[in-house]
Amino acid sequence: MKNLDQGNQNRERRKNLKLILDSEYINSLFQDKKAYYFPQLKKEKILEIQIKQQSQEWMKDSCMARYKVSFSSGKCVFIRATAYYDGSKKDTFKTMNIIYKSIPNKTFQIPRALDYREEASALFYQEASGKPFSSLIEKAQCSLKMFSNVGKGLSHFHSLKSIKNSSITIGKKEYLRTFSRIKKILPSLRNDIIPTKKIPFLNRLDGEVRSIHGDLYTGNIVIDKNNIYFIDLDKAGRGSLFLDLSLLYFSLNLPSSIWKTGLKKLDIKRYQEAFLSSYCKESSLDLKKTRVELENFRSKTALDSLDFVVGIAYRGWSTIDDKSKKMFEKKIKDLLVFIDRACK
Repeated sequence: MKNLDQGNQNRERRKNLKLILDSEYINSLFQDKKAYYFPQLKKEKILEIQIKQQSQEWMKDSCMARYKVSFSSGKCVFIRATAYYDGSKKDTFKTMNIIYKSIPNKTFQIPRALDYREEASALFYQEASGKPFSSLIEKAQCSLKMFSNVGKGLSHFHSLKSIKNSSITIGKKEYLRTFSRIKKILPSLRNDIIPTKKIPFLNRLDGEVRSIHGDLYTGNIVIDKNNIYFIDLDKAGRGSLFLDLSLLYFSLNLPSSIWKTGLKKLDIKRYQEAFLSSYCKESSLDLKKTRVELENFRSKTALDSLDFVVGIAYRGWSTIDDKSKKMFEKKIKDLLVFIDRACK
């Protein structure tokens, strides 16, 4: 009976995710919360709210939206909302508030969390101004200074004492589930799956425990001149500092089907070194020792990427078209090859 009730609750939550796309709901919410959402503009009128869906239509467990809010003064403010059926965005809201209030200096920032709405299972937050770090890298508009600043900002994020919860970390159990899903949707890749006997060491990966982001790939970093924003803090908590370092560091080495940076190998090494040396200097860590320990996490970076890609593909497999299925197959196969090489 308990499982049945939970199932009914989850179905209802999935149905209500689309509330964040409903113009009547959003207009009413923003008007009611104007003084808190927009404290600098609370005396002005909201003239228009443009709503744009940011998630794929076939995604049933989540929904994302972006709002352009226009005021009578001519100013515009951009707000984002992310809804997930299991209500986990409520914890993200709490974590973001804790971090926002305890940022030690301006070497990094995070978006201001505005609200969590139970009826939509949705987190509302201010959009970080600037450009995604991933986009700057793809367009060859990045620099050694950017990577150095990110390393410095991450060191200060790791120094936060206010975060008490554990980071959400993917482990052996989740990877085995991912392999099982691959066998179901892409049985032709069965023989490419890494043997489970090569996986156990992942549960022993450690390192100094600090406050970590938990999902620090370049798409979750926004650069605005000299300002560094860390966004999407769903997994933030206490964990090994190497989980953050490795994801950003080794994401530059992932297969081009996952991320085509357009960078030359020599440039990648220079950027990686600028990031890591800056982080170690700011954190008073030995660079050579850190570099050696970091290598143990190379395969985990790809395994986490695999878990993410397969998760999306698996949940939408029955509704996505053949072209998208081929795209997912290519990504998954390339990651499996990368993981196999990293484990040798």
